[in-house]
Amino acid sequence: MFRNKANIKYIPYIVIAILLLIFISFFYILEQRKAYEENILTYLSTVNNLQSKNISEWYKDEIQDAQLISKNTFLKKIIQSYNTSPTQENYNNIYSFLSAISKEHSIDTIIFINTTFSNLSLSPKHIQTAKRLHISNGFFDSGIRLFK
Repeated sequence: MFRNKANIKYIPYIVIAILLLIFISFFYILEQRKAYEENILTYLSTVNNLQSKNISEWYKDEIQDAQLISKNTFLKKIIQSYNTSPTQENYNNIYSFLSAISKEHSIDTIIFINTTFSNLSLSPKHIQTAKRLHISNGFFDSGIRLFK
């Protein structure tokens, strides 16, 4: 194959150089992969922390909204008005006010109950849910519950 014996003596050096190049390339690729994985983990951790912070802030804001709604004096007055005189007009006042709150805060269900768990048109299932919520999360101010 080789006609010149002088070229044959370089073959071991060429093979060693190729093997060395393969060896160095292999470790370079491993290091690059490790650095890439670390970058991905850092990115995911950062995104996770930001999302966690955003969710926590959103939850605190929703709790504050619920507490503000539950302390609304106008709402308390129209509920007392309905309890005193359960007319259609008083019911419509409550309904329109709560509908506006529901739309503004994207609330699916609004349940208001008193300390004996009497309610305005709640099914027994909702009463049990309200009792469990009252016992489990412990904040019960004016009896207004907001569910999203």
